[in-house]
Amino acid sequence: MKNQGKTSLLRIALVWMLTLSLVLMFSACTSKTDDKDAADGSENPVAAATEEETDEFDWYKISGNSMAGTIEQAGMNKAYTLTDRSTWLKSDKKAGLQIVCEKDPTGILNNQYSVICVNPNTPIVPDSNVATVTTPVTAINHEGAVDFQTWITSAETQKLIKTYGVETYGESLFTPNAPGVVLDETTAPAADTTTTTTRKGSGVLRIGSSLSTFDSGLFEYILADFSSKFGYKLIIISVEDTEALKLAENGEVDVLLVHTPDLERAFVTAGHADQTGRVSVMYNDFVIVGPTSDPAGIKAAAGTNAVQAFTTIANKKVTFVSRGDNSAAHTRELEIWKKAGIDPNPAPAADSTTTAGTTGTTGSTGSAQ
Repeated sequence: MKNQGKTSLLRIALVWMLTLSLVLMFSACTSKTDDKDAADGSENPVAAATEEETDEFDWYKISGNSMAGTIEQAGMNKAYTLTDRSTWLKSDKKAGLQIVCEKDPTGILNNQYSVICVNPNTPIVPDSNVATVTTPVTAINHEGAVDFQTWITSAETQKLIKTYGVETYGESLFTPNAPGVVLDETTAPAADTTTTTTRKGSGVLRIGSSLSTFDSGLFEYILADFSSKFGYKLIIISVEDTEALKLAENGEVDVLLVHTPDLERAFVTAGHADQTGRVSVMYNDFVIVGPTSDPAGIKAAAGTNAVQAFTTIANKKVTFVSRGDNSAAHTRELEIWKKAGIDPNPAPAADSTTTAGTTGTTGSTGSAQ
């Protein structure tokens, strides 16, 4: 019995040794084949297919971040992205990036902002965001909305908007274009009786705003003037335009300052605005930014043509970082892809570029007295 046990153990050991030898021989053969392929320039067909598939579908990334955060991610990944000029100028996370395409003559990069007073008959949705306001909100503050619309489109405030950013960035972050207002390049605006009133309003005025007007610092710069003339408790709800418009539909804001024209027109057509509809306030523009090395050669290939720039990026499969969040910038980006006849095949958010910390937020709520 003892001899049989020893024999069995010996057989098992021999089987394991033979198996190990075969594995080592196979590995050596594979290594030599790979070395030969590398030497004569041939490729492993499996590896080549995998690489080709990655190139085909992995160049388009989704940040799921704010515009400032998306710019930072583009810089980290040596990628291209579309941003509004005000956020670009204000960003301190754009090292390694430059503007590669701007001022498209077709107007596709224009970024118009409008003020919209919410229909005063809009019912307040129970348990909405306004539940946290100290003063209960039971109806749309249409009087306050009209005061805000009149004030922000007045010559006095348009002049204020025009000066924002000049001292710090050497240029205005926004260009005012309210109807009927013509500003002199060097002097203060003519007297404007629409803003000389010191009448004090009452209650809460809820302003639904795009992130860019809040994050750019514009509101902080101009709203002190509004507060000095009117007595409303201001609640600033700064979110993506799609969300701001939805809040307005639900009666959660009284007035909007947004920059997604197609969505705004649909909002007005659906009867969610008062009789004044959309009123122009100001504009800036979108710009395409990318690595200083410009690996896709956008400057040379596209010049000021945004559609050609996107086409070149897609054809060369260089990394592009999209916000992917239905924001105004993302909406405009999709318009450009559509005009280029390209479906960028966005990857799932989980496979997106490296998250750049906590830069930017998806929404901000502030108040001013």
